[in-house]
Amino acid sequence: MLRGLYCLGLCGLLSIAVCEAAPRAKAKAKAEEREKAGAEATIKSIEQLGGRVERLNADPAQPVVAVILSGVRVLPAQIKLLTDFPELHTLILRDGPFDNAGLGHLAVLGNLQALDLENTAVNDAGLPALRKLPKIKEVYLTGSGVTQAAVVALRKQMPETQIYWLPPLPKLTTATDYFKLGEQLNTQHERVQAIRAYTAAMQLDPKMSAAYLSRGWTLLKEDEHALAKADFENFAKLQPQSAVGLGGLALAQYLMGELDKATLTAQKALKLDKNCADALYVRGMVKYDSQDFEDALPDFERAVKLEPADAANHERLGWTYFEMKDHEKAIVEFNAALKLDPNFEHAYYGRGLYWMSVRQPLKAIDDLAKAYQIDPTFPDYAVDLALAYATKGDWKSAVATQEKVLTIASAEDQPAQQKRLKLYRSRQLPAGQGEVESAAKPGAVKK
Repeated sequence: MLRGLYCLGLCGLLSIAVCEAAPRAKAKAKAEEREKAGAEATIKSIEQLGGRVERLNADPAQPVVAVILSGVRVLPAQIKLLTDFPELHTLILRDGPFDNAGLGHLAVLGNLQALDLENTAVNDAGLPALRKLPKIKEVYLTGSGVTQAAVVALRKQMPETQIYWLPPLPKLTTATDYFKLGEQLNTQHERVQAIRAYTAAMQLDPKMSAAYLSRGWTLLKEDEHALAKADFENFAKLQPQSAVGLGGLALAQYLMGELDKATLTAQKALKLDKNCADALYVRGMVKYDSQDFEDALPDFERAVKLEPADAANHERLGWTYFEMKDHEKAIVEFNAALKLDPNFEHAYYGRGLYWMSVRQPLKAIDDLAKAYQIDPTFPDYAVDLALAYATKGDWKSAVATQEKVLTIASAEDQPAQQKRLKLYRSRQLPAGQGEVESAAKPGAVKK
């Protein structure tokens, strides 16, 4: 009897729970639909303003993580709409009239980590609002109304946040003066300031083709490939018979993965000037990436002869020789590249692999360690450095380096690298003792 009452009571409770759970599930589904509809409406509003959004991993099904509103007039009410993107971590408001009034409304974006306010009307009085952003890690203020004294104070108040700011350019009167300033800053390796100077020149003279060309090359060095591409395109419109601009455009297209376009542009440049070294380099790179080393070789050899002071030409010629097993010629080119650019990490890598090929692990360790130190994000540097340590018999260093590999290797590569680590821990070399698995880093950019 008691058992029956217990069962009835339990069943009743379960029925009540199910009855209560069903409306809750429906309410939750409706809330999610409303949130999704609100987010889509906000995206349309942003696009109507001339802005755009970026989703996590560029996947349309993933949440919005970045909003770009460059050159757009943004009202405080529109800032509040961004709460429809709870995972928003980057907001770009540069090159527009955004001011202190709008800055005060950003506190609603609790997960914001990066904020670009370059060339806006924000000034010193608005900076306290930044301290209300709990997760902010990067703020860009160059070209705004903020003074150096305020930046110094803000850096002390927000020590965990990177505050990027450069002093204003001097007041000059002509486009030519700004262009000359840009060239001077470039020689001093102050590339960001050089870009600002070229921009100022173009604002005074929108048809100054030399400024587009110089800014394009400077942007390439800053890894701003899309912006550089636009500059080279503008230069080509102003100077349609110049192969120089087309060579730069071909390189920008190549670096953006537009290989067919890059090849066509390089061919067009070479029709205008058969000695356009940049076009030869790009054409060689496309062939190289297709493993067509024999066809790539004459392009790189000609590029070196035409521009012997360009380290990238020597570096890529070295890799081509290396892939063709002509190791003695390869090291000559790697040495030439490093003489021109002592920080060319991929030339160190190539030379390190040369030393491995001739069974000199000590020299290999030196070069591979330099490559890895300069760029600790490229797994192959660490993979082959660990192999060099193991070949020398320094198993402790091999294990330590291979453990670092696992922190930067791709998910697909993890099993293979775990296997290597296991071998090193048991003091064994991978199959093919002394041989390297890695290939030349694709998409190497000219320096």
